[in-house]
Amino acid sequence: MANPPFSTPHIKGVDLDIIQRAYNLFLANYGRLVSVVSNSMNVRADPRSQAFRAFLKRTSAKLIELPLEIFWGSDRPVTVESYLVVIDKR
Repeated sequence: MANPPFSTPHIKGVDLDIIQRAYNLFLANYGRLVSVVSNSMNVRADPRSQAFRAFLKRTSAKLIELPLEIFWGSDRPVTVESYLVVIDKR
């Protein structure tokens, strides 16, 4: 289970890189990766987002939309569109 930052002060879409890196470097065959991911993957047209969408398709990932208020009880309450991404490595 991962909950990567969605961005840094200088880079948007950091979560997309972290999820792919976890899958490629740390997930064993027949393992399952579950992570929170921002909606930016759906709305941005930059190469990073396009590559991530292709990665999700290639891995037959499942996306589960999370409620907008999911982070309201956190230390930094925000309203952000996000998903759980579930990827099984074959």
